[in-house]
Amino acid sequence: IIGAGLTGIRLAQRLTPYANVTIFEQNDTPGGRLASHQISCHEFDYGAQFFTARTPAFQQWLAPYLDHQSLAIWQGHFAEIDKDRIINRRLWQKAPAHYVGFPSMKAWAQTLVTTLTVIYSCEICSIAFDKVWTLTDQKQNTYTGFDWVIIACPLARCRLLAPKICAFYDTLNTLVMKSCFTLMLSSAKPLRLPFQAALIRNND
Repeated sequence: IIGAGLTGIRLAQRLTPYANVTIFEQNDTPGGRLASHQISCHEFDYGAQFFTARTPAFQQWLAPYLDHQSLAIWQGHFAEIDKDRIINRRLWQKAPAHYVGFPSMKAWAQTLVTTLTVIYSCEICSIAFDKVWTLTDQKQNTYTGFDWVIIACPLARCRLLAPKICAFYDTLNTLVMKSCFTLMLSSAKPLRLPFQAALIRNND
């Protein structure tokens, strides 16, 4: 599996009882968008600040991590802002629950991979097939003997890695992935805001 984001991690968990699974991750930590960054005494969950689980199967999978306290439900103070005016405020309740990693998203991702085989700082650059699949990384190291390869990366990486023999190769060029930007700001003093999360409309 190429990519140790949540998709790659969950796939590895599901497949491990049936196969020998290796995850290749280009970064030195797992998580993908479950990313955290430390600046001085401030830590930012700058990938996914939270996520929801709307299906019973997803909720059931998350339950042990709540018990383990590597995951928590965030009952945050939420506001809707139109231009420069707060038009609605409420406390996030449990339906749907808003989940956060504890003490950070990065920490939860590290918990998820404790029983998995992950090779870090390994950027796969090419995939080839000759009876078995062979992967080559940025240092020209090769990893071979795989019956299956799963690319669990953002769209741009999928386009670079997918061999032309893949049935979905042409489809990749028709897909568009929307950009997402994160601004991380820290304050020397606590900000006395009436909300912890906000949806802002009609204000650029």
